[in-house]
Amino acid sequence: MSRQPFIFDAPYVTLAVTIIGTTIAPWMQFYQQSSIADKALKAKDYVYEQLDVVVGSVFAVMVAAFITIACCRHPV
Repeated sequence: MSRQPFIFDAPYVTLAVTIIGTTIAPWMQFYQQSSIADKALKAKDYVYEQLDVVVGSVFAVMVAAFITIACCRHPV
């Protein structure tokens, strides 16, 4: 396995920032908390809410993976 050096050109840095920024989005944490508060869930309902979060996260990662695969460009 070879390691590619990190290049400090604007396009590469922009790509790195956008990948990290779209993967780790703090607003999702606040949205999830407000969603639980708006639903007025009790502690016994957290199991279903956790299942909802896990299923949604897996689905989002699958969609992102398929988009990445569909949009990748192979060198000729």
